[in-house]
Amino acid sequence: MPSVSDEGEKISFLDTNCKIGPEGNVEVNVHRKATHTNKYLAFDSHNPAEHKRAVVISLMNRASEILSNTSGKEIEKQRVMRDLEINGYPSSFIKRTCEPQPAVNEKENGNQQKTFAIIPYVKGVSERVARILGKFNTKTAFKPVKTLGHIFKKPSYIGESKRSWNSRGSEHK
Repeated sequence: MPSVSDEGEKISFLDTNCKIGPEGNVEVNVHRKATHTNKYLAFDSHNPAEHKRAVVISLMNRASEILSNTSGKEIEKQRVMRDLEINGYPSSFIKRTCEPQPAVNEKENGNQQKTFAIIPYVKGVSERVARILGKFNTKTAFKPVKTLGHIFKKPSYIGESKRSWNSRGSEHK
């Protein structure tokens, strides 16, 4: 839901702060809530490298695409770099991830049908399996071994008593 700032003619919506500039144009900046902690997926966490690259790409794209002025873009990119380094990302990883990737031409690949495999993510093992499958033109996606649903089982009944719902429900008739 959009909110109007106390600082004047500024509207915060999604990840943006929009305000009317002195020349009548709309100025767009990145919006962070007061409770924002600058915490992102830790680089040393047990997650695939693709997820870590996605964090870098999404934050850098937001810095370069959302902001309306060039100086603001550079300031935001520096802030993102600092925040990612605080979260353990090496600057070489960030820079390598931000480099433009060459486009893959399907004609060069022979228009072969790619197969797809979903495997559990085990750090150090899954990457090797994905590399081997890639040689056989198989795209690989990783799924977590444990999710919060596995860790926190849904209780069958929440309450003081261990009696069944039927016996408790009949007391209220």
